[in-house]
Amino acid sequence: MLTNRIVSVKELSRADIDVMYRLMSTYYDNIQQETFQNDMNAKKGVLLVFDNRENLCGFTTYDVFGVRYKNEKFHVLYSGDTVIKEEYWGHMETSKMFMSLIQKCWQECKGPLYWFLITKGIRTYRLLPLYFQVYYPTYLADTPPHEKELIAYLAEHKFNHQYKKGEGIIRFAEEGDYLKNEYGRIAENKLKNPHIRFFCEANPGYITGDYLPCIAQISFDNLTDRALKFIDHTSEIK
Repeated sequence: MLTNRIVSVKELSRADIDVMYRLMSTYYDNIQQETFQNDMNAKKGVLLVFDNRENLCGFTTYDVFGVRYKNEKFHVLYSGDTVIKEEYWGHMETSKMFMSLIQKCWQECKGPLYWFLITKGIRTYRLLPLYFQVYYPTYLADTPPHEKELIAYLAEHKFNHQYKKGEGIIRFAEEGDYLKNEYGRIAENKLKNPHIRFFCEANPGYITGDYLPCIAQISFDNLTDRALKFIDHTSEIK
């Protein structure tokens, strides 16, 4: 059975960070320890995942910040480094834990909340149709002008020149990490899935570490039935 704990970055021990770095290095190439640490320090918190022996087996870093955009005020949940041991890929407990992070941020923020996800892997991208009814970009519909502009605004706000607006991707060049070939490369037969095919077309440089920026509004009306199963309805949420 998997368990989780959400902590601030300041609560992490040196041993925790070392385990997290080794876990990332198992699945990603070009991981630089200094870059990993700097990225961690820029985040608000971390969702830590533990196995039944209390060993750290996965995590996702996150940040939450306020935005004023075109006379609209809202908060953004931004997901950073995310990894879990292969044996737990697709495990239902991971869905429950991820929703606990969304609900925590939901409870703490006033007003609208968006999830800003950047992804260089299909497993992360597929969280969008798993949890949200409406999200962008998607093969199901063209991205409306407002959402397209919002994605560009957030990507430029966070990554400046590393966001390539003409391509709709974020590229970190030499300093960027990327999934190891055996974990990242998508087999030809997988392209029959429209979500996977769309991701590959929208982000053809995923294998070398390009990120696709995505957005979804976090609200009751926009959660899928699967996501709603993991929401604590006894808690006060916006």
